[in-house]
Amino acid sequence: MSSIDRKPHKLKAEKSLSIPRHLIFFDTETKQEKINDSTIRQRLRLGWGVYYSRTHGRHLETMEWQEFTMTLP
Repeated sequence: MSSIDRKPHKLKAEKSLSIPRHLIFFDTETKQEKINDSTIRQRLRLGWGVYYSRTHGRHLETMEWQEFTMTLP
């Protein structure tokens, strides 16, 4: 529910098509720890992240992978 009182309207078409060149993706696995009846803590087991940059102009495609397994106490 929006706090702005606005009448429904049709969205205007985009005048240009913009596709991101730089993307970051994450995938994680966690272990659940029950703290009490209303709280569950998610502890990081492992994770992977990838930075991806699409080819543009003279710049080549870039893909950098990073594994992470540490979590803050």
